[in-house]
Amino acid sequence: MTRARDLGDFIADGAAPELVVDTTTLVVDSTNNRVGIGTASPSQALEVTGTAKLATVDIDAGAIDGAVIGANSAAAVTATTLNASTKLQVNSTDVITNARQLSNIASIDATTAAAITAGGVGGGGTLSFTATGSISAGQVVGLRSDGTVEVISQSQSSTPTAEGTAEVSSNFYSFLASAYDSTNNKVVLAYTDQDASNYIYARAGAISGTTIVWESQILVQGITGEVGAAVYDPDQDRTLVFLKRTGTDNEIYVYGLDSSGTTVSSVGQIGNIQSQSNSNTYVAVYDTNANKTVFMVTTAIDTVTSFVCTLTSGNSLDIQNSGSTCSIGEGDNIFSWVGESPTAVFDSNSNKIIFMVTRSSNTYTYVAVGTVSGTSTTWAGTNNWMNNSWSYPDVAFDTNSNKFLVVYRHSDDSLRANVGSLSGTTVTFSSQQTIDSNTSSHYPAIAFDSNTNRFFITYRVHTSNNGVALFGTISGSTASFSSTTTFSTSNYLFHPPNPTFLHYDDNAQKAVVVYRVSDNDYHGTVLSGTTTNVSTWIGIAAEAISNGASGDITILGGVNENQSSLTINTVYYAQPAGGIGTTSQDYKVGRAISATKLLITEGNA
Repeated sequence: MTRARDLGDFIADGAAPELVVDTTTLVVDSTNNRVGIGTASPSQALEVTGTAKLATVDIDAGAIDGAVIGANSAAAVTATTLNASTKLQVNSTDVITNARQLSNIASIDATTAAAITAGGVGGGGTLSFTATGSISAGQVVGLRSDGTVEVISQSQSSTPTAEGTAEVSSNFYSFLASAYDSTNNKVVLAYTDQDASNYIYARAGAISGTTIVWESQILVQGITGEVGAAVYDPDQDRTLVFLKRTGTDNEIYVYGLDSSGTTVSSVGQIGNIQSQSNSNTYVAVYDTNANKTVFMVTTAIDTVTSFVCTLTSGNSLDIQNSGSTCSIGEGDNIFSWVGESPTAVFDSNSNKIIFMVTRSSNTYTYVAVGTVSGTSTTWAGTNNWMNNSWSYPDVAFDTNSNKFLVVYRHSDDSLRANVGSLSGTTVTFSSQQTIDSNTSSHYPAIAFDSNTNRFFITYRVHTSNNGVALFGTISGSTASFSSTTTFSTSNYLFHPPNPTFLHYDDNAQKAVVVYRVSDNDYHGTVLSGTTTNVSTWIGIAAEAISNGASGDITILGGVNENQSSLTINTVYYAQPAGGIGTTSQDYKVGRAISATKLLITEGNA
């Protein structure tokens, strides 16, 4: 202001900026009540164009628009006081809350993610491990005792491994039958409880890890009776129980069980076969081709007869197209004489039933082949294939070789086995093979392991009364047998003569044997035919790692991107044989978020 007109401009007349210093260095606009620094026309109350250095800024309200904090300085931005409204927002969304928490962070770059993982922040994602053996990207790995990782895998054991044993009950079951529910992966038991008025009860058990967990029992029938046979109908998800109702008329009654819930439930009495038969002659199999149950029994008129049972709607049973009640004469005759110690198996290759039984009058053992058509069974190929009697026979079908193996106690008291094969309606048996030559070894049972294509076989050793298990493998027309493993030293006493008490669980890939011990309690023992390191799983390989090299493993909280053909939003489990799958197992891994990406949601502690 060196001249008079400069002073005039400074006087607030509203015509133009009243104070101008060096054009844009400082401008005061009294008309709009604005101050500009570095600009001749400020648009805000205070507008600074260029860089400003402020020792302290106290913002009581409002927002900072377009600011670059720390662009020209290494100094940190600090706040000496935080109050309830202090936070950092981006587009009106909190990113740092007043509790000093990150919030609504959509993504981070790879460098930041690696830094977070390396710093041990956030609870997981990816860690580096040294490999023992070569590992491919996407394989499930386990942690070894030396701190290295290896691929989860499974191998066959040379003899069965006895795992956990669980008591079914301390009550005395005098008659008992069992079936395997392949839909719900349970062993279903039906039994006469001698300590509960000889009424009929039922319960189920499922393999969990290395043991079997038994559910609470339920009352099936409040009338005295003898359970003779049980079979599972996978088409209707029901177990059919055949029993002799000794408290009324001694006839055969059929009850239905539903084991889909947390405990078994009874659908009640659904059928009646009007024959006063010995419950030790009951045997039943399920025909997976016809979706029907075939029940075979020695009748009150001294014939061996079969009855086709068709279940619909879960609780409606038709027997031989005669409704829910059927007479002996409406059944299909197999043999016109009294039979003892029957056993039967369904040949899923030929869709036929193979039935074997000892004839009481001459103590020879016979075979017959049945074909279900509609509501009846045609029997053919009947002949006596062994000129000896047997007791406690059991049989299972090998879906790999399409042959069956029958085990039994021979009339000379040794334990023996025969391989059988079916062609048309003719059964050919191999020569007898001895499993145990000790006299009075007893109670053989058999189940086929479809995972390793071997049979589990269990029995009681006469010299020690121990329960033992072994493997049987069909090769050609003969079978080979492994050494035995002891699974019970509790004086393995008994199981009823005809029903099967050894079942293979395809889901757990283990077997369960049920048996009575010296104090009359029933036990269930889990048997395994393989060894696996799945219990050590820790994560999934994020890259290929050579033996002895180090590489990244996706762990809890991380996303493995080396998968294929996943179903989005589906839970995946570590499988005993390696890899991941949707089959429920003991170790849950995570959830698929795309066809190739798995979010690891579970740890293994």
